[in-house]
Amino acid sequence: MNKNLKLSKVAVELVGQPMFGILSRVQQMEKAGDKIIHLELGDPDFDAPKNVIEVVYKAMKDGITHYSPSMGLPVFREAIKNHIECEFGLLCDYEQVVATPGANSGIYWVIRCLLNEGDEVLLPNPGFPSFFAAAKAASAKIKTYKLDEANNFIPDVEEIQSLITNKTKLVILNSPSNPIGSIIPKSILSKIYDLAVEKNIYILSDDTYRRMGFEIDYVPSITEFDACKQHTIMLGGLSKEYSMSGFRLGYLVGPPKVIEKIGLYIETVNSCIPPFIQLGGIEALAGNQDERIKNLEELKKRRDAMVNGLNEIENISCHMTQGGLYVFPNISKTGLDCDTFFKLILNDAKIACVPGRMFGEAGKNHVRMSLNVNLNTIKKSIGKISEILKNN
Repeated sequence: MNKNLKLSKVAVELVGQPMFGILSRVQQMEKAGDKIIHLELGDPDFDAPKNVIEVVYKAMKDGITHYSPSMGLPVFREAIKNHIECEFGLLCDYEQVVATPGANSGIYWVIRCLLNEGDEVLLPNPGFPSFFAAAKAASAKIKTYKLDEANNFIPDVEEIQSLITNKTKLVILNSPSNPIGSIIPKSILSKIYDLAVEKNIYILSDDTYRRMGFEIDYVPSITEFDACKQHTIMLGGLSKEYSMSGFRLGYLVGPPKVIEKIGLYIETVNSCIPPFIQLGGIEALAGNQDERIKNLEELKKRRDAMVNGLNEIENISCHMTQGGLYVFPNISKTGLDCDTFFKLILNDAKIACVPGRMFGEAGKNHVRMSLNVNLNTIKKSIGKISEILKNN
């Protein structure tokens, strides 16, 4: 190796997503013969909708396999615009919409377009690791606001206000949240939006799980207050609600000048999203919704089984997640820290989860478990965890 080789500052700051590191470790165990129950990744186990697959397959056979506009196919951008109007009542302009290669990349593009080195960004803690990874890669200064279990994991507006300085440019919200599944009430969102207007800052609203609420038909979003025209930016994707994680298809809706620059970033790095994938996205958003609805009903049953089962285990308590793909049990009374708990159930029960500290220091008393296995496997997992803890 060339000892004189020096990496860029951006490369040095790259940390990636810890869940994929866990997956790699688990796959090595499977290669050695272990059978592992996968609760670590937020990858729905349902198949992508059949009508979507048929549209993509036909498009490929029809030769729609060449370059497409970097901002996204006009018909796909129009479909996104129509979707958010129909689904959320949000009236935006076509120029406010850009298609992204997965929702995850949208986090990075927003941060890169808005923040200079040293600018401050406020992130939820616990929060999705990509928020932290993208901010670090941009050399932004990270501040966190706590999602406290005692407050049902809802942001404290006064804390957010106290963290904002003249260097703050962006606050990221996520509702329903990853890893917790908590939903921010509209009354709280209104106060946070007022802060954004007063301080002239942007809010990125990660709405990836917005149509995956379990108890309420309509999950509020801060984007409702200005239709993404001034202070708010909406991040959406098709990976979770449509079980299309491998398609890598997401979108951003925001102020036109910001969206235009994000399009140039995509053009520079990705060139474009495959057009046949985007046609599948149109079918997902505008086509038959039966499979999506059926899968959401199944996820709610899994949520109930996992939360109730975990709460029956001595020394474990679990918040009733309100939406999304995860539960976030508190394991502090077991006497084990989250890393030791993770290693114990992986090595002895052959169950993979994610230590809560990987979502921020405020998650250290928790682990994240995904709802991406069937009911029988959930019940089996609960039994294994209970038995391991009794014998530990």
